[in-house]
Amino acid sequence: MARLRTRDRLSSYRSALEREGDVSVGAFARRHWFRRVLLGGLGVLLLAGAAWTWYSLQPHDEGVGLGGRYTVALQCSLCAHRGEAAVGHDQKFPLKCPACGKRTWWPLWRCQVCGEEFLVRPGVSEVCCPECGSVSVGTAVRTPLEEPEP
Repeated sequence: MARLRTRDRLSSYRSALEREGDVSVGAFARRHWFRRVLLGGLGVLLLAGAAWTWYSLQPHDEGVGLGGRYTVALQCSLCAHRGEAAVGHDQKFPLKCPACGKRTWWPLWRCQVCGEEFLVRPGVSEVCCPECGSVSVGTAVRTPLEEPEP
């Protein structure tokens, strides 16, 4: 016995198109595609704006070179050997002195008032200049010398 095929009626297609997971056709499909593309583009713009804001709020030190390293003046507390070394922000001191070979190479501090460079004893809570007594001091970070113009 042969089965008769029944024709699908398209009179109620709008309710079928409004349900999730059904196939969309025509202008209805184009409108949903445009909305998805627009929301995706808006999401990408928001992520790019957040990344730009994060980057612009990060501190950018002009004295710090490639890889977050900078040059600092050092002095050995035993043999008084002075020199410079490129260190990172997470460097642990003391370093190994190239002259005597012991781990006694400490960073020098510079007074902002008189310019005196001095060593700070480990464990000192407040650093002050031994020459003038000022507390306006900082590490003696070296900046590259500019070449004189001819």
